[in-house]
Parts: sequence; C-alpha cells; structure tokens
Amino acid sequence: MNSYVYSTNSSSVKYKWIIQDLILFTIFLVPGLTFFKTTGDLTVYFRHKVLDGQFLYVVSKFLGLYALIFLWLQVLKGLLGEYGDRFLGTQRSFTFHRNLGLWIISLFMSHAVLFVWAVSIRNNHFASGLLIPHFLGSYYPSILSLGLIASWLMILSTIFAALRQHLPGIWKWGHRLSVPSFFLVLFHSYFTGSETRAGAMVPIYYWMFATVVFAICYRLWKTVIKLQK
Repeated sequence: MNSYVYSTNSSSVKYKWIIQDLILFTIFLVPGLTFFKTTGDLTVYFRHKVLDGQFLYVVSKFLGLYALIFLWLQVLKGLLGEYGDRFLGTQRSFTFHRNLGLWIISLFMSHAVLFVWAVSIRNNHFASGLLIPHFLGSYYPSILSLGLIASWLMILSTIFAALRQHLPGIWKWGHRLSVPSFFLVLFHSYFTGSETRAGAMVPIYYWMFATVVFAICYRLWKTVIKLQK
C-alpha cells in the first residue's frame, strides 16, 4: 500500500513539473515565434531598401518583448518567494536575483536606446520628445509614455536595491517599484506591438497579468497573517 502511494505521489510530482516546464517553455518560445512570423524575413533589411531606422526599430521590439518576460519572471519570484522558485524552477539566491535584474535593465535600456535611435534616424534629428511623457496628446505618445515611466521606476528600484545596506527598512519599499513598473510595461507592450495581439500572444499576456495579480494577493495575505501573530 505504501509503495503504491509513493508511486502515485511520484507520478503526480513528475507530471506537475512537466506541466510547469511546458508553461514556461510556451511563454518563452511563443513570443519569439510570433515576432519572427509577423516581422518576416529579416534578411530583407540587408538586401533591399527599407525605411531609415527600420531594422533598429525591429530589434528594439524584440528586446522589449523579452525584457517584459524576464521582468515577469523576476517580479513573480520576488512576490511568491520560495513558492515562486519552485514553480519557475529557479534558484533563490541574491546572486541569481541580482544577475537577472541586471539582465532585465540591460534589455530595457537597449530597447529604449534602439527605439530612440531609430526614430532619430528616420526624422533626421534627435528624438528628444520621446524622453518626456505626453498624456494629453494622441493615443500612441501616451502608450509610449507608459514605457518611459516604467523605465524610470525600474531604475529607481535598482538604485534602492544597490543602496540596501545604507537604507535599512526603506530600500525594500523602493525596490517594490518594480511591481507597478511591470504593469506599465505590460500595458505599454500590449498596446504598441503588432505581434503582441496576434494568436497565442494574447493568452500569454493575460497569463502574466493574472499570475502577478495572484502573487500580489498572496503576498498581502501572508503579510496580514504575519501581523496577526
């Protein structure tokens, strides 16, 4: 009887990890496949005359897409703690968290620099207007502004983490700016990218949104339980 229970539990754990791996594999694979499907043959940018700055713009979109996914991974890990690491199959260590954060910042900064560079080339002057939020104008500048503000929050979050030894008790609150930054990036990405609303990308965006909302609720519940003790 005990061996049967053990065998059943082992099978359940095995299938559980398979499902989790499939979810993560899908979330990381589908955006890339969708991007290349909607973008088409990238060699066109080297074989034919295209709009000035167009190739930089395309690369910028690709980097921004995966910057969002890695940010989702980082935020989910931080909110769920050890449970997040179990589900995501990642290690819970400061080095891993720091390195993943640096990778995210690098992706987002590269995304922003390439986008501004592409627009500047196309307009034949530095696109300084992209560095200032615009919410009173048309739709597109407003959505771009969400990404700009998200970048500021992400930079502040990184600075607070770097100063954790000098700001005890405060740095954690500043570091949590990564959570609103995630939602701003999510909306910015969903409403600007042509590939973000194509095929399987829509449920992936809904999944990222839902899991982070769940993680926030879980963290709040854990905090309430802790305060009641």
